[in-house]
Formats: sequence, C-alpha cells, structure tokens
Amino acid sequence: MTDFSNIFLDKCIDFINKDEIKEYFKKIMTPMFNTVLSELFPYILICMVFVFISFLLLLGNFILLYKHIKLYNKLN
Repeated sequence: MTDFSNIFLDKCIDFINKDEIKEYFKKIMTPMFNTVLSELFPYILICMVFVFISFLLLLGNFILLYKHIKLYNKLN
C-alpha cells in the first residue's frame, strides 16, 4: 500500500515539476491573484498607515521618556 502511494506521489510531483504545467498554472492563477490583490490593496494600505502612526506614537513616547529621565537625573 505504501509503495503505491509513494509511486503515485512521485508521479504527481514529476507531473507538477514540468515547465509546461508550471506555465499553465501561472496563466490560470495570475488573474485570480491580481483580483485578490486589487480588492485587498486599500485594506493593506490602511494597515500600513496605522503601523506608521503607531511607530510615530511609540517614538514620541520614547522621546518623552528620555527627556523625563534626563530631567530626573539632573535634579538628583
């Protein structure tokens, strides 16, 4: 039973590794990927903006913390 499954898997892998099949899958999948990316692009852009804003807020917090520690060290 395992010999048959191994042979079958090897044949499937050999079939998928052919250049003709790879090009065929690329032709079929390209429109689908383009559609999905075009639909998701606004959400990806919004997420990137939120990440950038979060980075700026964290950077501001670190700057304020640094100033506070510097001022505290001057007083002591």
